[in-house]
Amino acid sequence: MQNCNTVKLAAVDGTGLQSGHISSYFLKRRANGKKPRKKTKLTKYPKMAVVVDTQNHMILSFVAERGPGSDSGHFEKILRRLPAEIKVQCVTADGGYDGEANHIFANEILGIETIIPPIIGKKTDNLPRTKYRRRMKQNFDRQRYGQRWQVETVYSMIKRNLTDTLMSKSFHGQCREISLLAITHNLMI
Repeated sequence: MQNCNTVKLAAVDGTGLQSGHISSYFLKRRANGKKPRKKTKLTKYPKMAVVVDTQNHMILSFVAERGPGSDSGHFEKILRRLPAEIKVQCVTADGGYDGEANHIFANEILGIETIIPPIIGKKTDNLPRTKYRRRMKQNFDRQRYGQRWQVETVYSMIKRNLTDTLMSKSFHGQCREISLLAITHNLMI
């Protein structure tokens, strides 16, 4: 019998959010035909990463950070933030999280099976040399990986029902707003 605190399959992904009310139209008009400045406030943006239970769309863990940047960088951090009373059996993520270090951390340290397509690196017919990436290439579980889209549904729910724009100007304030988005989303479910 499955424990109510056991999650069979979770999905991880990150998304960018807007900050403030600056539209692309405004930036175009501000340039007034001149070459726009290379550095604007829009070069960095708030980013939210979540671990979602694919069965019920509940956010199990989240991280607030700044983008743009690789998704792979917050994989360990977001899995470490999973509540101790919740046991995740398997986590799926898109190719942006591909990396042997992520597989090793999830599988060997946390005991969570990973399903991440091994797409990073030069295209070749050879199998990857590392243990977990090789395993993904040889025996990729397409059926369970097909549930990764559930995390995209959660982002769609947040952006449609709540907001995709944060009002805080400071990064600290934006992190608090992202926390409120995650909590509100869970309460709405």
